[in-house]
Amino acid sequence: MKETTKALVLIGIGICLFAGAIARLGEAPIAILFLFLGFVLTLIVYHRGWAAIQDGHASVTPGEAVGYSFIPLFNFYWLFPLIRGFAADYNALIVRRKLDAPPLNVGLFTATAVCWLLAAPAFLGPIWRLAPLALAVLQLMVASRVLEAIGRLPKIEPEPVVVQTPPPE
Repeated sequence: MKETTKALVLIGIGICLFAGAIARLGEAPIAILFLFLGFVLTLIVYHRGWAAIQDGHASVTPGEAVGYSFIPLFNFYWLFPLIRGFAADYNALIVRRKLDAPPLNVGLFTATAVCWLLAAPAFLGPIWRLAPLALAVLQLMVASRVLEAIGRLPKIEPEPVVVQTPPPE
């Protein structure tokens, strides 16, 4: 991904999530629209991330990563395999392939998934108002780290599958 494209995606995520976070309760439909647009831009980043680490050992395909995010109610659970799972699989990849790349902070990715979960009831009352704001900050940090991480990876080829045939009798 080119640097200008990365910057535009991050700016788009930031604008959408911050706009959704600061919208007033009376403007909930607009805030939900901005949060949804931010989520879609975020899914583009995760799709690219999951695509970059497909070596035959990744727990999720890029299509699953994005597609399962649109299944009602299941998508609340899916935030964790999508976001936290990416960091865990990326870290496993750099260890397995002995790549010279820094690991991703799984705790940061887990906190981001939790904030996505807590942002859903943000329009129920003022106590929940911090979740979308925290989400905007964390998601920008995570999206930036995903784009940096996949930018450092060499082209990953799936490991060949070795099929053992029994000896002839």
